[in-house]
Order: sequence, then C-alpha cells, then structure tokens
Amino acid sequence: MLRPTLLRLKAPASRCLFQLPLTIRTLSTAAAAANTSKQQQQPPPPPPNKNSANYTARRPARKRTTTLASQKTPNRSPFTPSSATNPAKPLPPAPYLVSRTPSNNLPVYQLAKRGGNYKLTAIKKIDGDARTMQKWLADELGMDLDQVRVKTPTGHIEVVGHHKQQITEWLERHGF
Repeated sequence: MLRPTLLRLKAPASRCLFQLPLTIRTLSTAAAAANTSKQQQQPPPPPPNKNSANYTARRPARKRTTTLASQKTPNRSPFTPSSATNPAKPLPPAPYLVSRTPSNNLPVYQLAKRGGNYKLTAIKKIDGDARTMQKWLADELGMDLDQVRVKTPTGHIEVVGHHKQQITEWLERHGF
C-alpha cells in the first residue's frame, strides 16, 4: 500500500509556511499528474502522408475472384412487360402539381391544434388548381367539402383528421 506524502509549496517571502494550504497526495496520484503533464506537452504525431514512400495502407488490396466474362447469365428476352407495371385504366392528367421536399418526401404533415383535440392533415407545395385537388381528395377520402379546406393566402389544403397515409398513397398513385 502506498503512503500519503506531504507536498509543500514554496512560500512567498511575505507569508509564513503555516498560512499556506497543504495538499496531501499519494504517490500514485502524483505520478499520474506528472504523466498527464508530460503528455500534454508533447503534440500527437502527425498522420502518415499517403504520398510518401513509407506509407502502407491499412487494408491490403483485394484480388478479384470473378470477372464479367466468366459469369454466366441466363438467356432471357430483353423486355417482357408485366401486368403490374401497366395499370388497367390510365389516370387523367391533373391540373395541379404537388412538389416534393428537398429530402424527396411528399409535403403531407399531421397537425394537432387546440390543445391536441383538433387534428388536421396539411398538404403543402401545391401549384395549379388547388380547388380541383380539394374536390378529388374529398371524393377519395369520402368526406364533405367542408372537411377539406383550401387555405386562401398559402394555397395549402387542410383535411380534418389524421389521414397522412391515405393521402400520400393517393398522391403516389397519381404520380407525385
């Protein structure tokens, strides 16, 4: 076991030794403090330069085991359309456009107002005829036109209730 030792500080000429605070440290804490001060004085070594002759990569280069010529591909027809890619009836072109957000998501948001009791779904970034979109959306959701509103200054559409999943699926079916 290590014994605590007293380390005294040098006293200035105006003060007596008994007025200075004494610190008690064990030998291990004093040695640890000395090591940390030495480590702080030495800067870390710079990373190796990739262009130098002594640089070696951390991972060796992998060898390719197969080539494109040795891989065999089955003989298939160049393109066969499936019934899933061709819808039964084409959708009419929409007189409005819903732009996507910078993160490539549809701008459909769920809102809660009046202390969380009034739930809304908002659709933003609508260009074109928002009134037509309001009518088509009300028909799709089976709601009255009173529950699907177009906000006049912004052009956003608000739907009463949380219907984000249904609206995003409807917009994706229409190609937005």
